Amino acid sequence: FFMALSNGGVVIVGKELGVERFDVAYTYALRLRRLTIALAFVMGPLINLIGPAMLGLYNASPMAKYIVRCSLLALAVKLPFDAHNFMMIVGILRAGGDTRFAFVVDSGAQWLLVLPFVALGAFVLQVPLPWVFAFTIPAEIIKFFIGRRRFYSRKWINVLK
Repeated sequence: FFMALSNGGVVIVGKELGVERFDVAYTYALRLRRLTIALAFVMGPLINLIGPAMLGLYNASPMAKYIVRCSLLALAVKLPFDAHNFMMIVGILRAGGDTRFAFVVDSGAQWLLVLPFVALGAFVLQVPLPWVFAFTIPAEIIKFFIGRRRFYSRKWINVLK
């Protein structure tokens, strides 16, 4: 859902940048960021309400159902950051032609933050699977603040020709 919303955002913001209406593009980008975060705060709890009912459709062990429920709780915490980062990287930075920055932030976070944190949780601390999933949250929070700072700097606003 949020990736699709971000793909729509790149069209909306990119169109305004293409006709050099930078203030309109910035306003749309700001609204898209806010909308994305608001929807994530609604969808996280909604997923946690619907998830257990959906689990009832499957013949899974009680332990498997417990792991899924715990993972859904971690997802609810992570979702506002994930959704914002999708919109920032795909919908806004790419629309403005700031693809190098988007690439460095996204891939840098994966290699320098997510993989070490997940490896620490899984192999060193040997925490349960939902906690390993939760170990990805710090990277998304860091990307959130990096993206937010880039957004307000307006350095991402470029005209692609």
